[in-house]
Amino acid sequence: MFRSFWTIYHQTKHTVRHLGRKHNVKCFLTVSTLASIWFSLLASLVTLYSATHFWLKHSKTVISITPLTVLAALNTNELT
Repeated sequence: MFRSFWTIYHQTKHTVRHLGRKHNVKCFLTVSTLASIWFSLLASLVTLYSATHFWLKHSKTVISITPLTVLAALNTNELT
């Protein structure tokens, strides 16, 4: 994550040097956009983790997983 941010920052900095000083605003916007994308990804992962952790901790429903063949046999009364 940090490596990609650093690489894009340096590529943008090199492009700004090549094009001149008037492109500093574009450089800043590019870097700030990249940083906001990474921040929003991190925030969504934290939210997802917290919600899952809360749900698993407070869940009272016990779920059992059975094969579909057993369920089909139960529905047709073939299993005694």
